[in-house]
Amino acid sequence: MIVLTGATGTVGGYLAVKLAERGHPARAIVRDLGRAQPLRQLGLDIIPGDMARPATLGRALKGATRLFLLSPDLPGEEKFEAESNVIEAAADAGVSHVVYLSVAGADVGDTVFARWHGRTERALARTPMSWTFLRPNGFMSNIVGPSGLTRQEETLALPAGEGRVSVVHPGDIAAVAASALTDPQHEHRAYLLTGPKALTFREQAAQLSALLGRVVSYVDLPEEAARESILASGTPALVADALLDFYRHVRAGNCAQVSDDIEKVTGSPARSFTEFIQELL
Repeated sequence: MIVLTGATGTVGGYLAVKLAERGHPARAIVRDLGRAQPLRQLGLDIIPGDMARPATLGRALKGATRLFLLSPDLPGEEKFEAESNVIEAAADAGVSHVVYLSVAGADVGDTVFARWHGRTERALARTPMSWTFLRPNGFMSNIVGPSGLTRQEETLALPAGEGRVSVVHPGDIAAVAASALTDPQHEHRAYLLTGPKALTFREQAAQLSALLGRVVSYVDLPEEAARESILASGTPALVADALLDFYRHVRAGNCAQVSDDIEKVTGSPARSFTEFIQELL
């Protein structure tokens, strides 16, 4: 039995579809049952559970052999505690393999996010369970999230300068996760997941303009104004500061690496930013 955390989110949702398409039975640990209907329609077993409440996890993991671990956007220590709760419960339940959605650079800790995820990677590596670490280099879906662009807005305002990011399609992350959960050849491997090309946010805005048929502008927002905007969206302060640290990393030119790990694992090349936006229209 495969158990999923984060299945009501973007990557987890794509993963649930992938597993259903392949005929693999799966169970989702869900905190908000009101968001679980699409998973039920896919045939997933839904079990209420909360990563922050260890007592809720034992039943959800009973009989599980493989686990997809994806936690909410919690600040550092809270994130580690929540993920540690799941790791401990998984080990106690006899889970043999964990696929963890990490982040690029987790092995070297060059950003705040990387240090947060790297701590969990090391904790997993100390358990008897085998693991696969998925390290995306930024999500295409973030452009339609709280700190990005909605379909109604006409300005993409971020403190990223002209730095490039090889953002990745969340569906491609899910495809790699599905393979890692169902094929033992991916055990004890770490994959850098990127799109096929590194883009500036100005280039992303230009592609959005062409696809949407209206002008979408990019504004290199001053960092303090960006922080105020991120906080206004309800993001915790520690997560907001971690985002600003990531954008500094982008401005410095440290997020432009391109990997072919998606194609190596799935047999299909990583999808482009244009393809992602076209799928949303």
